[in-house]
Amino acid sequence: MTYYITHVRYDENDEAIEKVKCLGGSECTKKEMIYLLNTGSIAYTYYDSQVGDHVHVVDNEYLRTDGNHIRQDNLGNLPRF
Repeated sequence: MTYYITHVRYDENDEAIEKVKCLGGSECTKKEMIYLLNTGSIAYTYYDSQVGDHVHVVDNEYLRTDGNHIRQDNLGNLPRF
């Protein structure tokens, strides 16, 4: 299945993604999205009616959109909810 991530929610320290919201309004935790991606699903960012970057998992802990594998989430350009 393909998911289009439209929004993100960060933890109370504003450091790590806690939840994501997808096109259509469904929400899931970061752990749930990591599981989905690790089991064959695909995800892209989606903003301003445009499909953006491919989202992948790094170290089974972070959601990333680029290939440098820095150990932190980087979907910060998406709106927050």
